[in-house]
Amino acid sequence: MPIVGSLHEVDVASLVELACQSDVGVRIRINSGGTTRILYVFGGRVVHAENGLDEGEKVVFDALACTEGTFDLEKGVDAPRQSTIDLPWNALLLQGLQHLDEARGPSGVPGYTQEAYAVATKERLEDVLGEMANDLEPGLRGIGITGLDGLGIAFHKVSGEVADNLGSQMALILQLSRRASDKMEKSDVEDVLVTTEKSYILGRFMGDGSYFQVLSVERDAVLGNVRLAMRNYADRLVKAIPGAK
Repeated sequence: MPIVGSLHEVDVASLVELACQSDVGVRIRINSGGTTRILYVFGGRVVHAENGLDEGEKVVFDALACTEGTFDLEKGVDAPRQSTIDLPWNALLLQGLQHLDEARGPSGVPGYTQEAYAVATKERLEDVLGEMANDLEPGLRGIGITGLDGLGIAFHKVSGEVADNLGSQMALILQLSRRASDKMEKSDVEDVLVTTEKSYILGRFMGDGSYFQVLSVERDAVLGNVRLAMRNYADRLVKAIPGAK
């Protein structure tokens, strides 16, 4: 069943960002000014757009200018018969915002467009995880980004355990460690290390503590380097989480 709403509640750029995070095909219909614009999102990018007369990038630019009307977003759709857009979503969005700026001239940029600029310059969580994984090779078994409820937000599996499956256990361990630290030392927990026969498993809180990293490496890994990478990537990972500020 599609998600239906008003463009007063959410702008088109945020809708497409949400669709880009999906692991299945998404179709977005933007109904405004008597015209329906249809955008197809597959594999984290807009691959086709049409409005009955035009198709491709110009339809996306037109959709970004819509601030009145309604939308419906449906997941699990089939791929369109053709692909008319090659640009990655962030690049496409930046071009669209430049078109909007030129069309408005000196009248100023409305608030929703300022939010769209933030969307356009936001990194993809999967890309940051991939970069972090490259820095930790060799010996990395998996990385997961998880909420305090233990539900995985994203993960990058290299080998061995799937980091996503460690989330629920690590969430419990981190929260118990935080409570113990509060009682004993009145200080924050930086990270938690679990040692198994084959691997080290580390958990580290990020941001305001609403999210954490869980990372598994081989026993011959240098823990100092692993902890450094977790600390260095923490801010970028939090900023890349969909919906995180």
